[in-house]
Parts: sequence; C-alpha cells; structure tokens
Amino acid sequence: MFIIECPHCGPRDQAEFHYGGEAHRARLTDSEQMTDEEWAEFLFMRTNTKGVFAERWNHAAGCRRWFNMLRNTATDEILAIYPMGAERPAEIGGKGPATPCGEAPIGSGNDAAKIEREAALMDKSEAA
Repeated sequence: MFIIECPHCGPRDQAEFHYGGEAHRARLTDSEQMTDEEWAEFLFMRTNTKGVFAERWNHAAGCRRWFNMLRNTATDEILAIYPMGAERPAEIGGKGPATPCGEAPIGSGNDAAKIEREAALMDKSEAA
C-alpha cells in the first residue's frame, strides 16, 4: 500500500483509488475497419514497463475524478500527478528498479528461463 496525492482531495490511501490502465491511449475512431487481430491488439496489448510508467487513476472513494500519474512500477515511487488531457511531463528520474542486479527493463527479468526455453524448442524442431 502507498499514499496517493489526489490533486483535488489531498493525500489518501491507495485503497480509495482504482487503477485505470495505461495513460495517453487515444480512443479509436475507425474500429469498424479493423481486423479482429488489430482490435485484439488495441484492447489487450499494453506496454508492461518496469520503471517509470504513465497511468490513469480514479479517486473512487473520494471526489470520483480521474487523473494521470507517473509512477515507478518497480518501487511504487510516485514521480508526478497531472490532470487528464494534459501532456505527459518530461521524463523524470526516480530511484530506479528495486532490484539492481541487471534485470531487463521490461518483463519478469528471468531471461535465463527464456533462453533455456528457446533452446529446448530449437532442439525439438531439429529432432523432428
């Protein structure tokens, strides 16, 4: 749990808020022209950044207003809060990931498992 500074109500516990997903995603105007694969890509595929990420939040148990937040997803450090419709602030430095052991900036960081799996799949395809 962490404290979120609602721009309208002040500091409140995270439990009062609802996460609204990735910020700055424009609503599509031509979705009828899209293929099923393109539509699924728009609906379900998001960046999964480990580090500074722009998010939408709603103060559901307070003023019920939406706002954007820049948050370091690895440390939960809140770097900026700004109104909906405003441009994302310039990149703000944070403390960096809580795991300074060289993990990848995106994903779980378990690259060894990914490499082993790829090698196993290649071995199967060569054996066939």
